[in-house]
Amino acid sequence: MVRETYLELLESVNHDLQDLSIMSCSALDKSMKYLESWDEKASEQLIKEDVHINEAFINLQEKCFQIIARQQPVAIDLRFLGSALTVANNLERCGDYSADIAKTVVLMKPRIVDGVGELKKMEGLAEEAIKLAVEGFTKRDLGSLEAVLELEKENDVYFGKLLDKLKKSAKVCKEPELLFRTAIVGRHLERFADRAVNISHRTAYVVTADRKYLK
Repeated sequence: MVRETYLELLESVNHDLQDLSIMSCSALDKSMKYLESWDEKASEQLIKEDVHINEAFINLQEKCFQIIARQQPVAIDLRFLGSALTVANNLERCGDYSADIAKTVVLMKPRIVDGVGELKKMEGLAEEAIKLAVEGFTKRDLGSLEAVLELEKENDVYFGKLLDKLKKSAKVCKEPELLFRTAIVGRHLERFADRAVNISHRTAYVVTADRKYLK
């Protein structure tokens, strides 16, 4: 009975991570929709919703600390719980990126944005990478690592394309500030995908105990 309760606690951490992943990806999806619609009120609401992601992160932290203190896990379970804290932190930061995109959108106001196609492509790659990375972590599956790395590399390629397009636009653009803010949105999307790689490396550490994945 005690063992069953312990396993249920570990599984609840998986569920919480999945919920946090869904919240972070949903926030990103909303922020990018606002980029095209310039819905200032909706963007301001998304900034407030970031508070809920922060609360979910704090609650998950406390749960992991309590399990470690009360159950005294060892070996792979201890690595899992310790890494779950890191994974949760990465997901919370993804929520921050989404809120930052929303803040940037408010400042851009309803003006044509050069590079929307590249930004939307980066969004799709970043969300796919995060979902795949979190799924791999909750299942302790190393199989997703290479796929996440490839998605992150492709995301970087589109970020490069975005910057090249903005550089060309700078020669004729009368609003360089708009181009700068567009680049900031791209940077947040690039970091979003980087967080997915961090999560996948934590999966590899949990499964193999190889400390090289902590770098």
